[in-house]
Amino acid sequence: MAKFDVEGARRAGYTDAEIADFLAGEEAFDAAAAREAGYTDAEIIGYISGPSTPVKLEPEPDRSAAQYAGVISSALLPYATAAGAGALATGVPTGSLGAPLGAAAGVTALGVADLGTLLYNLGATLFDADNVKLPSQTIREGYLNAGIGRRPQTPEQEVLFRTVEGAGGGLSGASAFKELSRTATPGVTRNVMQELGRGPGVQTAAGAGAAAAPTIGREYAGIENPLAQFGLSVAGGMTGGRIATPRATPVSREQLVSKAASDYRRAEEAGVQFDAAAIADLSQSIRRSLSDPKVQFDEVLHPRVNRVLQRMEAVVADAEKNNTPISFSQLELLRRVARTAGSSLDKDERRLISNIIRQLDEFVGAPPANAVIAGDAVDASRYIENARKSWRRMSQMDAIDGMVEKATNSAEGLSANSLRSVARTVANNPNKMRSFDPDIQKQIKSLVRGSGGLSTLQTVGMLGPKIPKTAPDMIRAIPGASLLTGSGTAAYSGSPGLAAAGLTVAGTGLASNAAANKLALSRVNKMANQAGGAPAREMFKPQIAAQVAQQLDTPETAPAVDAKTVAIPPEMQAEMNDWFNQNPRGAVDLKKYSDFRRGLDEKYGFALNNPYENDPGIKYFVDQYNNPKAAVSLTIPKVNKMRR
Repeated sequence: MAKFDVEGARRAGYTDAEIADFLAGEEAFDAAAAREAGYTDAEIIGYISGPSTPVKLEPEPDRSAAQYAGVISSALLPYATAAGAGALATGVPTGSLGAPLGAAAGVTALGVADLGTLLYNLGATLFDADNVKLPSQTIREGYLNAGIGRRPQTPEQEVLFRTVEGAGGGLSGASAFKELSRTATPGVTRNVMQELGRGPGVQTAAGAGAAAAPTIGREYAGIENPLAQFGLSVAGGMTGGRIATPRATPVSREQLVSKAASDYRRAEEAGVQFDAAAIADLSQSIRRSLSDPKVQFDEVLHPRVNRVLQRMEAVVADAEKNNTPISFSQLELLRRVARTAGSSLDKDERRLISNIIRQLDEFVGAPPANAVIAGDAVDASRYIENARKSWRRMSQMDAIDGMVEKATNSAEGLSANSLRSVARTVANNPNKMRSFDPDIQKQIKSLVRGSGGLSTLQTVGMLGPKIPKTAPDMIRAIPGASLLTGSGTAAYSGSPGLAAAGLTVAGTGLASNAAANKLALSRVNKMANQAGGAPAREMFKPQIAAQVAQQLDTPETAPAVDAKTVAIPPEMQAEMNDWFNQNPRGAVDLKKYSDFRRGLDEKYGFALNNPYENDPGIKYFVDQYNNPKAAVSLTIPKVNKMRR
């Protein structure tokens, strides 16, 4: 029979008599005869359980500063070793020139080896095969055996160890890929390395969080389930990554205009200007596009549009007359003229002006061959690129501001529904969509679809009463709105329960509608910030996933816990057998055996819970040993491993 947990049974409320009877039944032992002979239930339990069950004593855990420093160094040593080995391997032949690359390669190799071993272990678990230690664990064990570094001895030290290990792995891995990407040949491999080398701070925090969360759950809440551990690791990694991910800094239109002006000025200072003939072709192209019957442009009906065209043609004519190029600032001024004309109250004029601005933006964003006259090719190329970006950002910000303005001026006013409606118009217009960067295009489509819970919030919001915006609307809404309020329902039905239900439904609907409006507007504001050049506060999801994956192995070393059984050393059992060979049955004295057991247990680091002479199990065992007819087992049971 497997070792029975006597103390556990006692804590569960079972009496010694019940435990003795159960054990006697399992071992075919005559408990009644033993009781008649004068033995107590405790003595019977002690005899059936074995000669005696010692307890392995361990010293109090070390909580000194040196211990914590040793735990930290133990967590980081594998990465330092890999980096040092890589730097040495490449630095010596190249005279230290290749040392940084070698260090990066060493850390990367360790990370790849760990990940490969982890994948093998996951597969081995499915087929009941033995797991293999991670290479980083093998390196760490080597240092520990040499007396370098220390194992965690307490739950808090285990959390510290895993957190530092995760952070170190995240930082070293990101740094390694970043270094390797600098020397990789352009292509897919280099792009992948650049991606995996992004955000070293984020990866460090993600690695720490992915390691700390499951360790805390295991050490302090007893969470051992693999799926729960994986969930905690994902949550910890995402939380750590989110905290460390840089927040976007909103860029105002004034800042963008100032930057654009600076770009234009530098472009002109670099001698970057447009050929007048190219601008003339642009002007004629715009004229032709407006002459299309489908566009329906008329010089009399659309005077503002006509003045913009005339202004552009005048600029071209003046440049051709004087045989001078057209500068960036002149084109920017033409765009401002068009944008001012676009504030017309006439819907058709706004539509046509938008067409003109779009074509201007497309020309500046991708000028035809030989359209740019540059005095300094290098500076021209650099500043033209900056000017293009500034121009495009300003164009996108204007377009997004226009979306908000249209939604605000709609019959419904600024709301999630009106913003989605305007976004749908943009999404269904290929020309308008081309004016946005791909990421913003995705966000516009996401807004149209109501992704991320927006559509659900709007649906629930339909349960609430519609808030009227004018006095006539208010009067018309009173009957319907009152039905969806507590007081109105009570008045119609006379039921307090129905009144409470009506109030709950109405409140839920109003809250959901307000949340939908706020969510939709926040998404549009995010688009505007990104359009202006503010970096998106994106999560480095592939990198965080990699850090989570590295935390799926078992704990490096688990602190000892109460009542953990360990096997008796063979040498201890051998000495026990030798003693009984020298002390035949029938004449063994209780004190003599107690002294022997005390010395034997202390020699191998064990001790009984009770004084030896007063241990009922030892007393009963000695009595049975001295009875030649009694069956006696001389095997020492597995022991309980406990802290002092």
